[in-house]
Amino acid sequence: MFPEGLFPSIDGLRLEALRIDTQSITVVLAVATANAACPLCGESAMRVHSRYVRTATDLPWAGIRVHLQIMVRRFFCDNATCSRRIFAERLGDALPAFARRTNRLAKALCAIAFTLEVREAHAWLTLKPCQ
Repeated sequence: MFPEGLFPSIDGLRLEALRIDTQSITVVLAVATANAACPLCGESAMRVHSRYVRTATDLPWAGIRVHLQIMVRRFFCDNATCSRRIFAERLGDALPAFARRTNRLAKALCAIAFTLEVREAHAWLTLKPCQ
């Protein structure tokens, strides 16, 4: 298990490599579970169709940009009544399907944007009218 708060909380991840340079840290991860649930019918699937690397950005570590490269598998859904034949395994709420940044980074960015907007609104509201 990873130290709490260091990585987004995604169950079943295994650390494969850590690449560090002067501008960024790249964390290479893989899903270690044997199966995945079809997002449409919920049936557990074990037959792997293919693999691909999913890239996402996470919170910075000590001001250094952090990129996640996660090896994700595509599975066959063997449920005959399911219309989804092939699906990619989901990584939970920490990294929703198709997201390019983790939820915790998105929340931090929203909080920063909201704070800046509040400051800007306050400055605008406290402006003295021109004389």
